[in-house]
Amino acid sequence: MTRVINKYKDGIMSPREKKKLETKNKIFEVSGRLFKEKGFENTTIDEITKEAGIAKSTFFNYFPTKEALLMYFGEQKNELNYDLIEKETVKSIPIK
Repeated sequence: MTRVINKYKDGIMSPREKKKLETKNKIFEVSGRLFKEKGFENTTIDEITKEAGIAKSTFFNYFPTKEALLMYFGEQKNELNYDLIEKETVKSIPIK
């Protein structure tokens, strides 16, 4: 399952922030599945919003275009890679 990286690493979130993150996660998960099944070009925003159970305007609150959503996938991948490299680097440093 694909997840948006939680930038609130200290775990402190208001209910509103939590709901926003859940909605963004839902858009992210649904669109990722649809892009994989149908391809980016053949997936519409209408399909994403219907599958995610949100209004079209809600989608646009998070992403101005479908292309912006695709860019967000890239950002998430880069952040995940950075976090993984950072964790591995810390493990590999000899203690003197």
